[in-house]
Amino acid sequence: MIKEEKKSIFRKKALENISSLEELDKLLIIVKPKDWIALIVGIIIIISIISWAFLGKITTIADGKGIFLDFSKIESIVSPSKGIVDVKEFIGSKVKKDDIVAVIQDLQTNEKINIKSPYDGLITNIYLNNGDTALKNQILIELQKSNNYFKSNHEKFYCFIPFKEGDKIRNNMKVKIFSWALEPNEKKQFYGRVEKISYIPADETYFNKILLGKRFYDYFTKDGPVIPIIVYPLYAESKIEPPLADDIPLGTLSDVDVILIETKPIAYLLPFWFSKKIKL
Repeated sequence: MIKEEKKSIFRKKALENISSLEELDKLLIIVKPKDWIALIVGIIIIISIISWAFLGKITTIADGKGIFLDFSKIESIVSPSKGIVDVKEFIGSKVKKDDIVAVIQDLQTNEKINIKSPYDGLITNIYLNNGDTALKNQILIELQKSNNYFKSNHEKFYCFIPFKEGDKIRNNMKVKIFSWALEPNEKKQFYGRVEKISYIPADETYFNKILLGKRFYDYFTKDGPVIPIIVYPLYAESKIEPPLADDIPLGTLSDVDVILIETKPIAYLLPFWFSKKIKL
């Protein structure tokens, strides 16, 4: 009986290539170029994800609104005589010099007296309603000069944060301020630190106290109760270094982000090993 030929572990075609001297100068292709490209791209993506996980930041914020104020620039407009008040502007109005802001109808002469703004400014408070009787020299309107600019070294930025976020805010937390009121369609960003917090919601009395009236109260509280926060100082760069943000007109309204927590992404990817959060 003829023994069955032992089966070779090599393919016949491979043996033929090895035995042919003409084929020895040809390279054996193991991985195609497109496979190398895919591998390199994959490695880059993995390295990028790892770098972001350890070096990046996920920020938790409390957002609100604010206003640049300096109480030393507030001026009062008084009634020249006893008469019936007819206010032509409202709280928050920006007026020019010599604009008529109110009319008083004198009770003795029945003459109508125009009361003009003494300078460009922002109306921050109105003390009487139309139809009320004003006494001579009684304060009718308070006006903040708009040709004055915020000075970070001695003036304050007031911001108002939703009450539900209030218990998360602490002194010295970083604050980002976004202002659009400098030039049309121009946004500027400023930075500061929380200096003072009130954990009691600001009511209309509080707004009157800081020389803002009912209209500002309605504006800041339209989405619910707010707590007042004073931010100081303000800088134009993120590193909390000079230059100061000294080119903002007083009375400018802005959006605000108070940075509550900054967390490394790895804390979310591997919470059991990296659970520490970085607080500012």
